[in-house]
Amino acid sequence: MSSLEEQEDELLALHSIFDSDEFFRDESKFSGEIRVSVELPSDFTVVLKEGNSIQFKKLYLSPGGQFK
Repeated sequence: MSSLEEQEDELLALHSIFDSDEFFRDESKFSGEIRVSVELPSDFTVVLKEGNSIQFKKLYLSPGGQFK
């Protein structure tokens, strides 16, 4: 089985598992996008590790639910 066939199989599996509002498949690029809805505490932070440094980033949600 080729790499493209394996990617196609994985995309088909994701498409069958998730609803269309949770998984969007872009057939022209052999890619997809998963959208996840979660409830986060107000003091939620993200930790990014790059090499030996650690960065903390606080995320804010807009009224429409988009990260800023």
